[in-house]
Amino acid sequence: MVNLKIDLNRVVTAPFADHDWVKKTFLGLLWFTLGITMPAVYGAQMEYIRQVTRGNDSLPEWDDFGKQWIDGLKFCFALFIYTLPLIILYVTMMPAIIALPMGFIALGEGSDAAAVRVPFAIITMYVLMFAYMAINAICSLALGVFFRAAMVNYAMTQRFGAFFEFRKIMRLMRGKTGYWSVWFFGLVIGYASCMVTYFLGATFVGAILIGGVVYLAAMMDGNALGQWAAVAFGNDSAHGAEPPAPPIMPAPPVLPAPPAPPVPPPPAPAGPLIGAEDIDDQPR
Repeated sequence: MVNLKIDLNRVVTAPFADHDWVKKTFLGLLWFTLGITMPAVYGAQMEYIRQVTRGNDSLPEWDDFGKQWIDGLKFCFALFIYTLPLIILYVTMMPAIIALPMGFIALGEGSDAAAVRVPFAIITMYVLMFAYMAINAICSLALGVFFRAAMVNYAMTQRFGAFFEFRKIMRLMRGKTGYWSVWFFGLVIGYASCMVTYFLGATFVGAILIGGVVYLAAMMDGNALGQWAAVAFGNDSAHGAEPPAPPIMPAPPVLPAPPAPPVPPPPAPAGPLIGAEDIDDQPR
């Protein structure tokens, strides 16, 4: 396996090297701001990952909006499934964090033990809150690490089930494919875009531009993931994964049939037969 080194200059400058980057970014801003069309931004990111693996750094066109929107909707639905454990954790632990300390206080109300139970209830609440935050942070980190590789697997195969091919995704992440550097750089892009959008949101005009920042950040992230996918999927084919189907060779041309041999001319008609009576009539 090859240890991938991400070309950071290419990641940052590639979106702006496109001659139509202003128009494409404006459309990305528009689709993100409208809300219902927001999945198309992430569908465009999936398309951009595939383009970069082929060496094409131009931003994806918006000429197939329907497919991009559907791809992005699948991305959002898969992300929701991945975050279900965090939602279940929140739904189960938050009531306990609130109810258990309140129960301690209610049991000791009106008695001499209230002075002891109230501090104990507060301590219990803080302990449960800390436990929840720790578990949530670990689960979020693990899901975030795994989901980025899963989204690349989906982008390359264009199958919704590719989000959940866990063994294949783990194989892609292992080894010297450079996944951890790509994941860390994506983390940096995410935090940087969050900081920019935070300051832009302070003004009305800046808030309008948030969609454009999100679009450009998604394209930069897609460029980095595309560089990784070009190496990881090549290595995966070389180490036991199903290789891409060989190209279908065109059928050989049909040679014309040889011409039929010429028909020989019919034999000349034979002369009249001379009978015995004719011989007798001839002069001697």
